[in-house]
Amino acid sequence: LAMETTGHGCLKENYYLDDGAFLAVRLLIAAARAKKEGRNLQELIADLKQTFADAEVRFPIQTEEFGEYGQQVLAAFKERAQAAGFSLPGSFEGVRIRFSKEADGMEGWCLLRASLHDPVMVLNMEGADDPDLDQIRQAVKGLVEGFSKLDISTL
Repeated sequence: LAMETTGHGCLKENYYLDDGAFLAVRLLIAAARAKKEGRNLQELIADLKQTFADAEVRFPIQTEEFGEYGQQVLAAFKERAQAAGFSLPGSFEGVRIRFSKEADGMEGWCLLRASLHDPVMVLNMEGADDPDLDQIRQAVKGLVEGFSKLDISTL
């Protein structure tokens, strides 16, 4: 399961397609099974770990060729993250970095992606707590600095 801060969700069994109807049906099936077993929804989510800090930041791309420029930023971002030794799990959209306390001193992840429709790069970040989110923000800032047509002032 993958959820965005906007409420969009996708499931592996649906090939990570962002499909609200599919997700809703899966939730209804889970609720019906739980009721049949004498359980409630609260019991279904009792073991889920709650994340305490998340943020979404949008960086305007200041060029007419925003699609091409966004891809260049993503390629450089990925190279910089690899050079910094960060963990880069597979991603179907953009560049994802996974942070761990052991390796990076912070727990969480970030995803930088180019908008399909607007001249912006979208950065989603999630940390185990506010201090982790702040550390992730600083790490990402170092990876996105220096692009002349990318406005990172919102970071």
